Amino acid sequence: MLPLPLEQIALGLFWSLANDEKTKKQVYSLGLKFFDSIQAATGNINLHSPEEAVKIAISTCIRKDRENQSRVAAFVTALYLQYEIERAAQIGGSLLKRFGKSWFPNIKDKETRFALKVDAELENFLYNQILNESLTTSGQNRLP
Repeated sequence: MLPLPLEQIALGLFWSLANDEKTKKQVYSLGLKFFDSIQAATGNINLHSPEEAVKIAISTCIRKDRENQSRVAAFVTALYLQYEIERAAQIGGSLLKRFGKSWFPNIKDKETRFALKVDAELENFLYNQILNESLTTSGQNRLP
């Protein structure tokens, strides 16, 4: 039996990998990571300060009561405490994954690939601090 030419072996391997779903997902994921790194390297990304990110998250959240706004502020603050944020999509994706479309209908679904996990204890600690501070502050500003 004669050995197959290298080209034929390479093409056979290529087509078997190209038709494999697991390989397709891996190649797609690598392509996205490469594209993301090019965007970051060229500065073609949105990035906000922690203060701006909290303000944007609160203003774009459709839940406007004090408790929910405090929860959103705590979550974004926790993200900045836990991670070195490199792009706004990390915040948007994390918000969408954590709270869903019923809280943030304007965040694009594709941002969830940048979502980060927040430590629940840290989020709850910050939530209680923010909520208590906001209640104390609002109570001090009331007229007798």
